Amino acid sequence: MRNFLGVLVTAVLMGNTAFAFELAKDSTGTVVRWRTSQVRFNVSTRTFKNLDQAAVLKAAQAAASTMAQVMPGVAVNIAQGNADSVGYAFDSNNNQNDIVMLTEWSFKTTAIATTVLTIDKNSHAVIDADIALNAASKAFAILADNSVPGGTMHDLQNTLTHEIGHALGLAHNPEAEEAVMYPTAPAGEVSKRKLADDDIEALVSLYAQADNATDMPAQGCSSTGNSTPTAFAALFLMMFSLRHKTRRLAAVRARQSGATGLAVTLALAVAGVATPAAANEAQVLSDPQMMATVEVVSQKTLAPETGSKLLTTQLVLKVRWCAKGNCPQQFSVTVPGGTWGNIEQRVEGLEVPAVGAVVGLEVPKPSQAKAQWAQIYRLESETDLKAFVSTLTRFK
Repeated sequence: MRNFLGVLVTAVLMGNTAFAFELAKDSTGTVVRWRTSQVRFNVSTRTFKNLDQAAVLKAAQAAASTMAQVMPGVAVNIAQGNADSVGYAFDSNNNQNDIVMLTEWSFKTTAIATTVLTIDKNSHAVIDADIALNAASKAFAILADNSVPGGTMHDLQNTLTHEIGHALGLAHNPEAEEAVMYPTAPAGEVSKRKLADDDIEALVSLYAQADNATDMPAQGCSSTGNSTPTAFAALFLMMFSLRHKTRRLAAVRARQSGATGLAVTLALAVAGVATPAAANEAQVLSDPQMMATVEVVSQKTLAPETGSKLLTTQLVLKVRWCAKGNCPQQFSVTVPGGTWGNIEQRVEGLEVPAVGAVVGLEVPKPSQAKAQWAQIYRLESETDLKAFVSTLTRFK
């Protein structure tokens, strides 16, 4: 007891330690989360080809249980059911949160899976979340607990733990490679079945609130420590941060030492100079029709078509630099997501960029246009920047 009190006093005197996790935000910059005591997902096991349905359900339930164990007052339930397709029924109140496997893939080409969040922009509450796994180019299995990275099979529980994190309001965390919310995962990996410190801290910051209707600060990362956690949240933040404080500081210093190189790479990409790609960076699956850096001139979310569950936004773009193909000076593309009335929809990895943003762009060939969205690379994101530069190097 004396040791516990000593640690508690130390934590209070130190204040919140800086962490690297990121939280999902809507277009106003406000953190989003569920405002309910229960989040239920239906697993469409019939879409998981060549996998035992009982094993699929068990893996999904294990992934949900991992997240729920640090979310006091919020239950995360998984049940077997039929999917009603990915997205949100704008003309109906009959919506459910689905987990499905898709053999036809129209989202980010390199993604193992993706999560579509639908948000009430007025309350900043998540009102629907659907998880889709990419069976078009990825293979999934229920791997052994001692599996090591390698091969071609992606562990289902490992993948779903990450995607349920997105569904609950967590964004990618490129700072901590051991975190569940790290942006990439090699085939054969199972280590992300368990939460790392940053993952726990992120969930606690979102859901260890006495009043689930309380607004979160309009900040993307917990490192500023502007909110006042409950005693329960403070305990979790303390117990899972002090243990690896030295490791985190070392990682931050290492990243700071590489900041100059990243800034140079970003400047070269925006200016139009392709730089060598880092080894083993993810590649796109097809030869694009056009690659460019562009500025977003305007955006307009299109009215949802009857029966459609995905919002689409039309972007007018001005070319800064044409890296490949015939680039008109100004043109438009359509991307998934956007805002319609008080409903906002965001597709993980394909978020709609703001007006004035300079982004990388990959436009698919006409033969692929119906199966693949124009790909936007947010150049302020290290993950997107590396992927964009890697693609430029491959197809320049």
